[in-house]
Amino acid sequence: MTPIKPRETPDEVPLELRLLDGIDDWLLLIGRDHNVIRVNSAIRRIHGALEGDLDQAVCALGGSRGLAGRIRTALDDEDEIPGFECRLQGPGGGERRYLCSGWRMPPGEGWLLRFREIPVAGDYEAVVEHTGTATILIEDDGTISLANTEFERLSGYSRREIVGVKRLTDFIASEDECRQIREYHILRRSNPAAAPKNYSFSFIDRAENVHIVEATIGMMPGTARAVMSLINVTGRRRAEQALQESEERLNLAFLAANDGLIDWDVRTGKIFYSPRSFTMLGYEPGAFVPTYPMILTLVHPEDRDRVGEALADLTSGRRDRCDMEFRVRSASGDFVYVLDRLQVVSHGAGGEPLRIVGTHSDITERKEAERELRIKDMAIASSLDAISLTDLEERITYANRAFLTMHGWDREEIIGQPASVLWADPEEAKRVIAEFLRDGTWSGEVAGRRRDGSTVHMQLALSTITDEAGARLGSMGSGIDITRRKQAERELLIRNMAIASSLTAFAITDLDGRLTYANQAFFSLWGYTSAAEVVGRRVTGFWQDEGEAEDAVRMLLETGRYTGERVGRRRDGAKFYAMFSGNLVRDEAGAPICLAASLTDITDLKRAEAEIQAHNRELSVLNQIIGVSTSATGIDEALGDMLAATIALLDLRGGGVYLVEADRQRARLICTRGLPDGFPLQTCIPDITAPPYADVLVVGEPFFFDDPTHLRYPGEEREMLHPYASIPIVASRGIIGSLNVVPRDRRRFTDADRSLLLAIGKEVGSSLECILLIRQLESAEREANLYLDILSHDIRNAENISSLYIDILIDMLEGDAKDHAQKIRSSIRKSIEILRNVSTIRRIHHESVTLAPVDLDEVIRDEIGVFSEINFNYEGTDHAVMADPLLPEVFTNLIGNAVKFGGPAVEITVRVEESGNDVLISVEDTGPGISDEMKDTVFMRFGKNRIQKSGQGLGLSIVRMLVERYGGTIRSDDRVSGCPGCGAAFRFTLKRA
Repeated sequence: MTPIKPRETPDEVPLELRLLDGIDDWLLLIGRDHNVIRVNSAIRRIHGALEGDLDQAVCALGGSRGLAGRIRTALDDEDEIPGFECRLQGPGGGERRYLCSGWRMPPGEGWLLRFREIPVAGDYEAVVEHTGTATILIEDDGTISLANTEFERLSGYSRREIVGVKRLTDFIASEDECRQIREYHILRRSNPAAAPKNYSFSFIDRAENVHIVEATIGMMPGTARAVMSLINVTGRRRAEQALQESEERLNLAFLAANDGLIDWDVRTGKIFYSPRSFTMLGYEPGAFVPTYPMILTLVHPEDRDRVGEALADLTSGRRDRCDMEFRVRSASGDFVYVLDRLQVVSHGAGGEPLRIVGTHSDITERKEAERELRIKDMAIASSLDAISLTDLEERITYANRAFLTMHGWDREEIIGQPASVLWADPEEAKRVIAEFLRDGTWSGEVAGRRRDGSTVHMQLALSTITDEAGARLGSMGSGIDITRRKQAERELLIRNMAIASSLTAFAITDLDGRLTYANQAFFSLWGYTSAAEVVGRRVTGFWQDEGEAEDAVRMLLETGRYTGERVGRRRDGAKFYAMFSGNLVRDEAGAPICLAASLTDITDLKRAEAEIQAHNRELSVLNQIIGVSTSATGIDEALGDMLAATIALLDLRGGGVYLVEADRQRARLICTRGLPDGFPLQTCIPDITAPPYADVLVVGEPFFFDDPTHLRYPGEEREMLHPYASIPIVASRGIIGSLNVVPRDRRRFTDADRSLLLAIGKEVGSSLECILLIRQLESAEREANLYLDILSHDIRNAENISSLYIDILIDMLEGDAKDHAQKIRSSIRKSIEILRNVSTIRRIHHESVTLAPVDLDEVIRDEIGVFSEINFNYEGTDHAVMADPLLPEVFTNLIGNAVKFGGPAVEITVRVEESGNDVLISVEDTGPGISDEMKDTVFMRFGKNRIQKSGQGLGLSIVRMLVERYGGTIRSDDRVSGCPGCGAAFRFTLKRA
């Protein structure tokens, strides 16, 4: 086959596909996606290497789109495409007729399409002309479309008078035969297998002479034509008479021969068996009357149907001759092989058989010899060894299947090739052949060459073939493919090297636990230098606890696998931690062979895990102490809780906490917990600069007094010595106290305890500092809120009075004076707005969010009432929303914003709509609007307003904070879409109650 991209090497192409290159028909392998995967060389020679999908391939072959569609439909619906006729471009460039068929390949490989050329009339004429018998082509309607010279002689007509003019029935003498042959003609086109292929009839020629002819007829593949060959048997029928006359002489001849004679009168059913026909089966001549049923009872049951079918064909006229081998029961009860050659020698007027004659031959000995030879041939052919035979010229004369598979050759290609094509190394071939010719035999490992040039490693045996006289006839080679074994040996060598050089310790023991192998990493792990120091020793001796090691070996033998951590003992006695993974190795039958284990030094890992555990413990303790400090309400309470937590978490006996006073000279005892009896209790350290206090409370160095023979706590009685620790409490502004603790049961402080106590001292200092800062902030906040409340109260009183008087002035004044008074009122409103915004922001930050259903209509109408001088459009709503008492501030700021920038003449529209689970509220005004570049910034605190005037910049920011507080969203928009100058619109959503 011609590969389609990407090109494959020959050994990558399956053998069954490469074999298709030797077929002259056009073959295409189509994938499941209908793309061309491969074409054979017959297509490539004419059309090149086809690429693309099925439609493109059919077009390249000269086919139509309709043909491609028909093939595609068949591929999708059927596992096999029945043959149908189509037209494609042939070798000469002209259009030719082809028979298209196809089969589904094994799962996942697509379909195989086959295009077989249907010969044109001219091609048929050449074939038919040289058949040697009278031959004609018969069309579907019975017209003769082609006739050869022999048919012209038989019929007496010229080809011009026959082709396209005559029908077969014109040459049939009998009406009954004519009717029967018409029926055969119809049956052959509906069910070809059911129509007879051989029959005889009376043929009438141009001179009206009648001949008896025997016809053989069959359908031409892919067409409605039939081809018929006719043999004039008139002379043979005359010869039958002569044969009958010489029957007596023939009987005499058979008596002298070793074969039996059969003469069967079909009309009467009488069968004659010559004496030899009985004696070859062990019967006396005439021991039974030979009849058709009797003969069949003697035939072996496995051969009976076949023999009966053959005899039925002879007696029915479907065939005139048969040669068949079968088994017959002898007089002893054994079966012997016989060869029957039967011939119809006489026919009736209608062509029916009248007489059948033939011979019986005993071929038992021949069959036994053939059987022995066949067994030997099958043994060689089916042998797993690659067997080949060569002649005296070292040319290959035979190759079995294993040989062809191993070397990648086809049988037809390799037969006749010199044996040298099978060698990969010519020099090696010369050496082996010379030794073989010298000694007569040779065996060993060699490198062979496959057909594609690749190398195959073989275990080869050569022997000489001689005749009975000892003369050399040729050679036989028997090879076994050991390529995989060689690869396995190489892989095993690589694995052995990998194990030997692995950084992971690897060991193998026998079933008693004695070392048989250990790699270099094993020696290094235990501190040895060579295998001689460890091989033969029990593995349990390499572990710290030999009892646990014995248990591990026992569990490994019982369960087949063991994994765990063990403490090893090095050669110098040092301990180390190792991860141990062992397996029980079994052979193919499942019997235990040995124990194998890999070991990894995890000493550093265990040390790191211990450090991580200590660090996690430290973090856990610190987190709990910090949690205790955050829940305390005062410094004394916080210190007491943290001391109690420290004692409990570190499993201490007791302790106390000192705080340095503001004068930085003295320290006061704040709290104690669980101090032992006799431990001195000083409520005040009068001078923190005196030793040993100065080191802790001034310098900030921790003291661990855990050697009671030399150190003691100041004031502690000599007979009541206790180890203790004094840890500085450190804050950002310096040392603010000390944490003194006493261990339980007079134990010494570990390194982990010391590190943790230092960290606790720092955390306690930070917590105390935070408590002090929180108190200061709370005090400052209370003071600021007091000032703000007093200021707001006084200013509101003043503004209320001012607003009252300014309203009176506006009513009294006219002209410019009234305008000035109105500006004053606007300024007063701005001041009130500032105070309200500040108060709202404070409430937003300090009041918790508790949402409840609020009557939206009531809120909107109350806010509209505040701005009585403004013209509003509002139709009302019955919706309730989830909000809190600050919701009116949203409408106050939005309406105030519209009045601020739109003036007294502004018109405001408030709309309320339902939007799913939300309520959409729009506040629209007829003011100057908001430019597109300002729409995203108007809600920013202290940002520029929409007409670039300076302002407080808090109102819209408060609106956004409140809307988001209620779970909604807000945006600025144009009142009239696409026209910013026609007024602004603020649209926001609230959750529907």
